[in-house]
Amino acid sequence: MFEPKFPFQFVGNDLAIDFVNTRILVRDELVDLIETPEALSAWLEAAGVTAAGRWTKEWLASASALRQAIRDALTSKAAGKAAPGEAITVINDHLAQSARQMRLSVAGDGYALAPAQEHLSPEAVLGLLAQRAAELLVAADPRSLKNCANESCVLIFKDVSRGNKRRWCSMETCGNRSKAAAHYRSSKA
Repeated sequence: MFEPKFPFQFVGNDLAIDFVNTRILVRDELVDLIETPEALSAWLEAAGVTAAGRWTKEWLASASALRQAIRDALTSKAAGKAAPGEAITVINDHLAQSARQMRLSVAGDGYALAPAQEHLSPEAVLGLLAQRAAELLVAADPRSLKNCANESCVLIFKDVSRGNKRRWCSMETCGNRSKAAAHYRSSKA
């Protein structure tokens, strides 16, 4: 079984954002958490997406291009700008493969919408990720799409906090580091 060198981050409050967050900064170096087909399969499993078949290097390249397109589109929306045309084209290409048959289910005290198929082909998985990104681009308030306030972090998230005041990808990591640094500075003063 594949074990990632660094843990997958699920702090984005959205599947498409969590997919984008598979590229992280480690000691100021950009690290790709899904640089192999096995790593992509492991991330999908951790994200709760059941894929059928095997991921190839070609599918991995397609997934990486989609991930970059989603990042470009979401960061453009967050900045109040139009997404680059190339990003929209890549998302649309995968959106055409989206699982069209969906199933509504009760999830806790809310609802969940998921593909009707239990196991998705690589095409359908990428289509699902494109669909989630497109839904964000259409419906999300641009002010809710944020970059982590830590300058050494590249993660993004959808702020669903009351008052839209979330600043960190995670209080356990970046938020805690910031508070510890502020405390250290104040104790030195």
